[in-house]
Amino acid sequence: MLELKNGGRRDFWISHVALVERFVQTHLKELTKVQTDPQQRTIGAETGVAAGAAARVLMWDPTRGGMRTPHLHYGGELYVMSEPQWAELSKAAVSAMTERMTKAQRVGFDTVMQLSDVVAGM
Repeated sequence: MLELKNGGRRDFWISHVALVERFVQTHLKELTKVQTDPQQRTIGAETGVAAGAAARVLMWDPTRGGMRTPHLHYGGELYVMSEPQWAELSKAAVSAMTERMTKAQRVGFDTVMQLSDVVAGM
């Protein structure tokens, strides 16, 4: 399990790099690549990456668990996704999780409790 100091577990994404790689390669021209400035805690979009990207500036506070908008880290770059892009990627992620859970022989009590909280919130 990978626990990050700025919040959350990200081991799912590490074990599904191919999923992220396929998504980025398929949608590279549509994704908004951003550059971070940790001193100002803002993110400015790189010019020419996606339509309207140059005007986009997002706030980022690493002390609160990282960026609170759908995004990907891939190949040393950071890509912010639109809601339709996130919907597509999350559908593939849920399918991967469903497949993994279907194969599970046993799930711990705490895991079931966490999963039930997630499902109840959907």
